[in-house]
Amino acid sequence: DSIMNTDIKELKLFKSSQLLKLTTIEEKLTSWRIIHNKCKFLPVDERDNVLDELESTLEFENKMDKFLSENQLQEMHNAGMTIGAHTHRHPILLVESNENAYKDIKKSKDILEKIINSEVKYFAYPNGKFGRDFEHIHKKIVKELGFEAALATDVGIVNSNSDLMSIPRFTPWDKEAASFALRLCHHFYKLK
Repeated sequence: DSIMNTDIKELKLFKSSQLLKLTTIEEKLTSWRIIHNKCKFLPVDERDNVLDELESTLEFENKMDKFLSENQLQEMHNAGMTIGAHTHRHPILLVESNENAYKDIKKSKDILEKIINSEVKYFAYPNGKFGRDFEHIHKKIVKELGFEAALATDVGIVNSNSDLMSIPRFTPWDKEAASFALRLCHHFYKLK
């Protein structure tokens, strides 16, 4: 939101000489992608510092709340939907210390359980690729915290041999039915 709503026309990327243009929507989207790619795999405290600096530099404080409210979560839970945890600040667990990863996962679970007044049994790894975003230690942490299962984003199918702390799945990010169908075909081809 800060990038899309700023009146600043250019931005020097953090501690580098790279200059990002912010004049047109296309330039802002390109700049967002560059910043996103640079920040995504930073430890969460460092990422937060970079984003605070970005907001300050762009002179636009992001006040928009795009997350579900506590009332909406309670309503969904009461209607029968399963609420699962996904960490508190969405760190890539592999770049965090094990202690920080534990705390972030636990905080998410604790907050959600307090809101819905019920146990949160399922977890989804941020970004979700085993070996790149999380490893065995994170599966152990998730299990220690009492989750019954955890979802990855690795391609695969669930069967009787599946690791419940790293369930593979198909990713439904396509906006058109034909693209989704092609993705499913690709996944099935990879599984053979």
